Amino acid sequence: MPTKHTAVVSGSISIPSFANTTFIKNYLVDNNDGKSTSSISPNLLKSLTGFKPSTTGQPKLDDTGYFFEGRSYGVASSVGISDDGLKKSVRKYRFEEVGYLPQVECLYNSSTNFRIGKEYPHRTFAVTGFLPDSVGSAQWSEYIGATSDSIVAIGVADSAQSPRRYISIAAGENYRALNTTQCTVDFVPTLFQATVDVKDKSIAVVPMSGVKTQDIDPERILTRRAVRQIDVMSNSLQSFYGSVLGDALLSSIAAWNSSFNAQGLVPERDATLSGLEHAFAVMTDSILAGYGQIQLGHLSKPTTAEVEVDVYVLGKKAFTSVAVVINAMITVAFHFYIPS
Repeated sequence: MPTKHTAVVSGSISIPSFANTTFIKNYLVDNNDGKSTSSISPNLLKSLTGFKPSTTGQPKLDDTGYFFEGRSYGVASSVGISDDGLKKSVRKYRFEEVGYLPQVECLYNSSTNFRIGKEYPHRTFAVTGFLPDSVGSAQWSEYIGATSDSIVAIGVADSAQSPRRYISIAAGENYRALNTTQCTVDFVPTLFQATVDVKDKSIAVVPMSGVKTQDIDPERILTRRAVRQIDVMSNSLQSFYGSVLGDALLSSIAAWNSSFNAQGLVPERDATLSGLEHAFAVMTDSILAGYGQIQLGHLSKPTTAEVEVDVYVLGKKAFTSVAVVINAMITVAFHFYIPS
């Protein structure tokens, strides 16, 4: 009787290339193909409200059916999209991809002048103010609400002079825990290893420390657009009586408390900031992954992959159960050998 084993063969997969950032816009577009995602959609909010720091099983924000064991870090967007040619004999594959490790820190800035103004005209509120990285003029936007109590406004500057991004929040009374909070996001170029279990449809992404990595987008157009998406979401998801994004942020804070502060030992102020840091880190992951999917459709590059395939041993002969032929985006060499 043949016995089942696994063998590792070498191959390559396609990953997004950011050598040309022409397609990096302020608005992500949903192509309605089941494999793309829009940042302004319930799908992205799932990454904020559904992910708990102490658990695994974060769904990939498309219709591929894959899920992340932990954070995605904005990479592995090609999984389930460019690997349609994989056969059932492929058990797992792993590859490396350079991306950004978002490092988020939040605080209360009582001296901020990013605030909600008086009502003008009817049910319209201007939100204005300077951010630490504002250049030339203050940030300005309009929000619609029954009163200012229901508003959660996020301000993001688009300065090309600072690689560090700033996020400021002005919130009404219904969301007072979020008011005057300010966060910084540092995008650290990092090499990640992604392990894909084709059978279980799971993806595990691990940052590789101590590896010197080149910036995939030295001009930082990608990171500026990514943080800008959060600003766009806050306005687009503002309803007349409440903020969808504000509710999601509060849910993230509650999730952090249930995971790490069950005994209530962390003061409410600090717990709020920790929950915000978690929320913006996970949202940034998802936005970067969304841009990765868009880039993959326009500009990609190959990278080496290690592929585990099923092997059956019969007597003294070993052979792969199915020749693995991966088209276009993923090609895997077929190995056949007879021991001497």
